[in-house]
Amino acid sequence: MTTEDVPVGFDAEGMWDSVADAWDARGDWHADVTRELTTTMVRALELRKTDTVVELACGPTADIATAVAQRPGFTGVIRAGDLSARMIEAAERRARRDGLPVSFEQLDVTRLPFPDGSIDKIAARWIYMLLADPIEGLREADRVLRPDGRLVFAVFAAAAENPFFMLPGSVLAERGLFRPPSPGQPSMFALADVDGTGQLVRDAGFTTCSVRDVPLSYRLADPDDLWSWVRDFAGPISVAVRSQDERTRADVRAEIERRAERFRDGAGYALPGLARVVAASR
Repeated sequence: MTTEDVPVGFDAEGMWDSVADAWDARGDWHADVTRELTTTMVRALELRKTDTVVELACGPTADIATAVAQRPGFTGVIRAGDLSARMIEAAERRARRDGLPVSFEQLDVTRLPFPDGSIDKIAARWIYMLLADPIEGLREADRVLRPDGRLVFAVFAAAAENPFFMLPGSVLAERGLFRPPSPGQPSMFALADVDGTGQLVRDAGFTTCSVRDVPLSYRLADPDDLWSWVRDFAGPISVAVRSQDERTRADVRAEIERRAERFRDGAGYALPGLARVVAASR
């Protein structure tokens, strides 16, 4: 997830590799945060028991693939992939631990290694908004889907609806430590506009498109947990934080904690967010 410009040569794989261990460590926590989102996306896939299903940008937990694999009576094929090899390693370990019939591979959503018309359902969380050209990824999904195939993907609603990310991001940006995106650049919120995203989906070749909002609550146990999440889990924000000297990090932490007080929930915090599920059919 990022709100900074993606310059030429930006190493997205390296960035996600750098936070893979932290994402893996928080995997169960993040699965809880996004449980309703996962349920909504799986329902929107309109699964048949023998479908071939692919989860893109699966991260270390492959939540969609896991939910499909645990679905009673499902006998289809389940595949999952991510740009980050470290994320894939973590996801494979979890799947083996739980005895899930999911195959994994490293992949780029703009160059999928599947033949034309070979996949029934595709699910993807928070990836198309991070592409320099989102329609390139959407067209690639359309290419590999069967004639009655279905794509379900998640994006974030507008920045104002997502304090969980904007709170630390704004603290860093105000200090010149994190650069917000220019209009039209890849970002967490690049596909927040419902009408614009719907038009992209149709331009990519899909004939129908529906949208549903899903609220999120990022619950953090105490100030240490809040800082750990900012420092280790928040993608490029974490990279920016870790590159600062100790004094700057202390200043950033103090201001983040001050602003987070309005989201206090007992000893900890409940930072709100809003995801948007887009379901598209061919």
